Amino acid sequence: MALANSLPMEMHFQEYLVVITVLLSAYFLINAFYQLYFSPLAKVPGPWYAAISELWYISKLLRGQSMFAIHDLHQRYGPYVRVSPNDVMVADAEAVKKIHSPFDVFPKSEVYKKAGLIQRSIAIMVDHDKVKKRRKAIGNGFSNSNMRSLEPVIRGKVDLCVEKMKQDLEAKGSVDILPWLGFLATDTIGEIAFGKDFGILASGMGHSFGQDLLLATGVMFVRGHIPGGTYLESIISRIPHPTIQWIFGSGNRVFTYTNQALGDLRHEITEDEGLGSKPSVFSTILQNQDNPTAKYKMTMEEVRDEALGFILAGTDTVTITATYLIWAILRHKEVRQKLEAEFTALGDNITDEALQQLPYLTFVIKEALRLYAGAQIGLPRAVPLGGRQLGPYFLPEKTGVMTPIYSIHRDPKIFEEPLLFNPGRWSCATKDMEAAILAFGGASRICVGQNLAKMILRLLAAVLLKECPYVDLAESCTDESMQFAPRLFVATKGGKCELQNTKNR
Repeated sequence: MALANSLPMEMHFQEYLVVITVLLSAYFLINAFYQLYFSPLAKVPGPWYAAISELWYISKLLRGQSMFAIHDLHQRYGPYVRVSPNDVMVADAEAVKKIHSPFDVFPKSEVYKKAGLIQRSIAIMVDHDKVKKRRKAIGNGFSNSNMRSLEPVIRGKVDLCVEKMKQDLEAKGSVDILPWLGFLATDTIGEIAFGKDFGILASGMGHSFGQDLLLATGVMFVRGHIPGGTYLESIISRIPHPTIQWIFGSGNRVFTYTNQALGDLRHEITEDEGLGSKPSVFSTILQNQDNPTAKYKMTMEEVRDEALGFILAGTDTVTITATYLIWAILRHKEVRQKLEAEFTALGDNITDEALQQLPYLTFVIKEALRLYAGAQIGLPRAVPLGGRQLGPYFLPEKTGVMTPIYSIHRDPKIFEEPLLFNPGRWSCATKDMEAAILAFGGASRICVGQNLAKMILRLLAAVLLKECPYVDLAESCTDESMQFAPRLFVATKGGKCELQNTKNR
């Protein structure tokens, strides 16, 4: 104010503009000088333009290029790379263990809190004490024993998905498995979370809920990663344009559908006291809502957010990994032959319990999760109070640290010939190899739904090869078409994964 009052009143607008420009330029230069030479992170290597502004990293995120760009930086600068004024990518094996240790917790960063929408979900929670309590409340729902009780539901979805793909193979000679596997993941998670699916496997058509969830996820992403994203959203969402209102109304539509589905499930459970009701990972939680002696309880809003969190975190990731799993099996003839031998030995006893005992199938799925995990970007964490020493660098508290899955899973110091799909490497896996796999997150925040995801992958591989022994990759399904595309979420470069019927060839 003092500076403004000291300026002559007769100054023209252009002169005010010059003054403002000079002040902003001075601020930018001083900040850049500080970030490059005096910041606590100044010694962490990385490109100078990333150190002075968040714009470089945000632009790579929004264009879906972050995993490739970060990998290139690690190749150039080493395991520690500064990607913004307050964020460091860490691809060092020992440091990754520290960041995801359950004993000295690096909490999820503020990115999750700013993202909003499902703040009560374990996928978004920042407070680790609340996370531990929530894991105890919902953990049994995803335990191996409970997954076995849900296996008939999951197996039914897998059988229907394979049958639909088989129909296309026999009628058209080919099938794009990508949309069908998306329908499989969405309907399966919907069934066990809400007590009912979306009917998209049966109809072969998408559901408005999936579109709304995708839009809501995009809004969450922008809100969480772009500085001032919340304020930007509050401004844009007020524009009275139907398309804009439709986009920003997606979160409310998702909540409306979820509230109705869970309300119906709760009514069904309480009416028959859980006997004969549709199985769900939340059945016990919903039964105990009115039980004063229940040890762990959740409100309907908390259940809703968890259900949405599972669908949001699980559908795309399972879809992508399942797609690449089938592609990799058919792409490598020796892998397919070994799996078929294991499945033949089982006969008709294709149960998940039996599949878990097959060593080579286990190796194949581990290798698919290493190379083709549905999430490939860094897992944002914050350095705890007091700061921490990671490798040669001391990082002050609240520094953002991210562990880039794409780079860690391809570290030649851990994985010999890291770009090669080689399930056999897991027959003599080292502790470092096991610790490096972050497909389901790190130890401190491991995904509670991993047992479900692995069950889907196991059953899918077994049922598809058994029911469609004549299937192979279509000519359109090449190594190039199956490369990762530069997208906000992991996607195939060709946008599809086509298989063909070789029965009559």
